[in-house]
Amino acid sequence: MDNKFSPEQKKEIERRIHRSSMFQKVFGGKEGEYVLSEIDTDSNFNGSTFDPDPYIHAYKAGQRSMAVFIHKIIDQDIENARKRMESNNE
Repeated sequence: MDNKFSPEQKKEIERRIHRSSMFQKVFGGKEGEYVLSEIDTDSNFNGSTFDPDPYIHAYKAGQRSMAVFIHKIIDQDIENARKRMESNNE
């Protein structure tokens, strides 16, 4: 059984690695960390988004969802992903 990545899979992995790299550059410096901290605070990243009003709750959940997305992207280990992709295609 061949476990190598197809060209399409490799292209998608490379796209995700590039995206993570760009997010890490933007949010990695002093200014980026400050902006991310503001996003975390404004979106209530570390708290609850509950509100009895379903529209307000949905709005808050959407805000928090973007903060979660940003953290997920910048926390990815892109060097490990590159090594895995290279070793898979040897």
